Amino acid sequence: MGGRFHEAAAAYAELVSTAPENHTLRLAYGEALLGDKQFGAACDELEKLKGKGLGYRDLGIPAARACMQKGDTNAAIAWLQSIPVRFRPMELFDDPIFAPIKDRAEFKALFEGR
Repeated sequence: MGGRFHEAAAAYAELVSTAPENHTLRLAYGEALLGDKQFGAACDELEKLKGKGLGYRDLGIPAARACMQKGDTNAAIAWLQSIPVRFRPMELFDDPIFAPIKDRAEFKALFEGR
């Protein structure tokens, strides 16, 4: 939908209501909410996908970004911790979204020795 996140979120909300167990669809809905700057709703929506078999990065990165921008730094760090080291991109350390927590020991520990 080319940057039209509000419209995408509305369309995905309708689709998710008809297929609530479609986890890929729900992930797309969460990402559309994130793109539409509905950070709290995105964080909450992506939380529903824990343990549903999605890729660690596919879920963990947008969930961490959503929760961080919602203001829930602990949830953001927990999402990043859920991504195995081998799949955790180093560039997240310098991602401006995570700048407010860049000096926290638990955040730094996610990227040490890599």
